[in-house]
Order: sequence, then structure tokens, then C-alpha cells
Amino acid sequence: MDVRYPTLWVILLAASVSVAADKKPDGATKKWSVSVHETAFHGYGGVRAMDSLPDGADGYTESWSILTPNVGVGYALNERWSVDTNVQMGPRSSFAATAAGLEGYPRIEFKSSFLSVMAAREYKLPEGWSLAPKIGVAVSSRYYEEDKHDVRSTNWTSSLEPVASVELRKRITDSMSLSTDYTRYFTDDSEINGAFKVGLRFRF
Repeated sequence: MDVRYPTLWVILLAASVSVAADKKPDGATKKWSVSVHETAFHGYGGVRAMDSLPDGADGYTESWSILTPNVGVGYALNERWSVDTNVQMGPRSSFAATAAGLEGYPRIEFKSSFLSVMAAREYKLPEGWSLAPKIGVAVSSRYYEEDKHDVRSTNWTSSLEPVASVELRKRITDSMSLSTDYTRYFTDDSEINGAFKVGLRFRF
């Protein structure tokens, strides 16, 4: 299993810059926000490996990421309501048997992405905490390819479905907050319907 953390360095760098620059907080004028999260789909376990390797294969390679990046942009309509747009990249995975050290004999690959737009209602809580339920729509794109050496099949689907989430935030500075989120996508694939996110939100 190939485990990568594609946005952790971005989160840490952006956090250090935000803390250093946040000398004069002015939250009333900060309408825009940018969020950077790492996402884990709790039901996803990668593509289905084959029960037995074909004749001539000497092993297999498998790749899938536990964490996948999510980037969002938000705009506050007022103190309570805002609109969020998010791009979820992944999950994705692949499986390939090998013959004489070469990949692709056979091969299975899965890729997915989500583009969502949601309305959010923020509820202020004590000690700098806040809770933001969200609801909206998401465009899901899913690509599946299976190459069995002599037969190759591909399937690409794109559909519009409802999406809902709940985000819990903890204010660190007036410009930056720690964020954790659970998102529910309503696709026909149960493995990629539920996702936990952890990251940072920046206001400017």
C-alpha cells in the first residue's frame, strides 16, 4: 500500500505564515476564506484485487492513498450564512499483476473527484468553537479501467447528487482556525459516500 500525505506540508506552511501575519485582527471585514484539508474515506479499501494471479505473473503492485487532498473557497454572506465551494481529489487506487518485472498484466485503476457547492449556517460556541452544518450539490466524476491483457474495458461516469456536511472549527487566530468535517456524498457507490476531513481554514 502506498500511503501519501499530499497537502500536509502546504497546511503547515500556510499555518506558520498566517500566525506570523496576523498582527491586527479584523474579522468583521474578512469575507473570504480558503480551506485546506486531508480527507479519509472510511469505507474505501482500494480496487478489488484478483483472487488469483494469471499464469506468468511473478507478483503484483498495489497503490492507494489513505489521505486525499480537499481544497475549498468560501464567501461569508453575513455573520451566520456563507457559501462554500470544494474540490475533493480522490480517492484513487490501482492494482497490477507483474510479469518479468513489468506492470500491466493485467491492470485495474480507479479515480474519482468531487466538485461541491454548499450553503453553510455557522453557530458560535464557547471558547472559540463554532459548528457549521452545510447542504448543497456535488458533481461526482468516477473513472474505472480494467485491462486484462487481451480485453480492455473503461467506464467513466459523472453525475449531480446532493451533499451534506458538518464542520467543527476551533479559532486559533482571527485569520486561522482548525477544522474537522464529516461529509456525506449521496452517490450510488457506498464506498465513497462518507469522508472525514481535518485541516485548516484561513479568512481574509
